[in-house]
Amino acid sequence: KNGLRGELPFELSLLSNLDSILIVQGNAILGTLPSFLGALTKLTKLWLVHNQLVGPIPGEIFTGASKLKDIDLSYNMLTGTIPSELVQLPLEVIQLEKNALLGTVPQGLGSIASLNRVEISENQLSGPLPGDFFRNPSIYRLRMNNNRFTGTLPDTIGRMTALENL
Repeated sequence: KNGLRGELPFELSLLSNLDSILIVQGNAILGTLPSFLGALTKLTKLWLVHNQLVGPIPGEIFTGASKLKDIDLSYNMLTGTIPSELVQLPLEVIQLEKNALLGTVPQGLGSIASLNRVEISENQLSGPLPGDFFRNPSIYRLRMNNNRFTGTLPDTIGRMTALENL
């Protein structure tokens, strides 16, 4: 717990060797999630949890920071949709719970072979349950509760042999 406050400075984008940003609980990073984070091409871990970030998640971040494996933007006030650019990443973990995200989950997100943990609970996501998650045998944690998904659990759920938490 540090008590950091304010927006992320642009100068952060100049740290070309940075591989992790971990600013979590007890801080008050505010404003929008800056697209200049995409300049951090070695970034593998982005945790900005329990802050005061607002607005949409810029897809441009993920076209530049294309090595991201672990993203946790939970417990903020992010809005808009989940960017489709995420499907191009070598993701292992995606945590976006307790925001105000809308729309459907991007097609292909659940098909990322390395993906093993998905937590998108307590948003305003809607539409049919994202079927590709239920065909991925690597996922051991899938939390999608308290959204507006429709439909039924597909029979392909039987392929989720690593699943421990649904």
